[in-house]
Amino acid sequence: MNSTNTSTDLTALEHSKAMYLAFENPITKFFKNFLRENALLRKYPSFLLQYKFMAFFHHMLFPFMYIKKGDTCVQVGCAEWMLDFGVSMPLIMSAIVGERGRVIVVEPDQRNIEALRSYMKKNYIHNITIVPKAAWREKTTNQFTFYEDRSSTNIITEVEESVPWKNDPQYQGRKKRIETIEMDTIDNIIQELGITPDFVNLTINSAEFDVIHGMTEVIRKGVIVAWLFGDRPWWREAIDYFRVKNYSIIACDSAYSHRAPTVNGRVRMYSHKEISGLFDIMHAVAMPSVGRVPDHREFPAILYKRKDFDFFVQKIDTF
Repeated sequence: MNSTNTSTDLTALEHSKAMYLAFENPITKFFKNFLRENALLRKYPSFLLQYKFMAFFHHMLFPFMYIKKGDTCVQVGCAEWMLDFGVSMPLIMSAIVGERGRVIVVEPDQRNIEALRSYMKKNYIHNITIVPKAAWREKTTNQFTFYEDRSSTNIITEVEESVPWKNDPQYQGRKKRIETIEMDTIDNIIQELGITPDFVNLTINSAEFDVIHGMTEVIRKGVIVAWLFGDRPWWREAIDYFRVKNYSIIACDSAYSHRAPTVNGRVRMYSHKEISGLFDIMHAVAMPSVGRVPDHREFPAILYKRKDFDFFVQKIDTF
């Protein structure tokens, strides 16, 4: 956890309050740094080894610790490269919820869809349902940008215009295409499927807050919602949005994968030192405050954002 120092002018920084969860321990660090993305497992990918056998460890990680066996989960976004890396969120959920549970994957990229379907067929996975469309704040058609070199950076075109990383050197000169695709709200999607999820996870490159606005019924029903917010300009608004709906917000900093941005078409991996310094990988979970039993590792905190979405945390006594 990064903490404040006396030389920092706190009044000049964006900040918000949330419960902070310090969940990392020697077991989770060893698992993430040396086990789940090691070269041997990536060379010989296996759902049994990377996901089923690893479910115990994945259940210790944020936000998967809020999922239990038999749950129905919705995962918005599914990048094909994550499948063989052992870090695919729908596959992690599939292993945790088991045969009695269900995972709904909302994903518009046909390449990602075909990769997931092929993986499911090869590994006899039957508890995942794919919805081939993009999630959004309303039912509509809109332009979507697909990147050829790394599908996890696909993004709704109008959202891309305002993201802070748009002009970063690593995103320049990449092959991409823009298509008009179908978009819909999570409320509509789950109604069509006839389900009420227990958990919704949003990892969609700065469009998370727009999708949250299309989840009125989901939130009314008290569903747990998780989203990335580290480099999102609306990060404080999302926290406030859930707070006024009587939800508790739990935040943590945890770099998710050792895979770094592709350089000249080649995959690069973060070193252990590099990944330990990534405090911009912020994840949040919102859950109804009524009846919630706080984790003993949580504490009330103020989250401060410095330049380039580098966050640090100040522990406080109470809100």
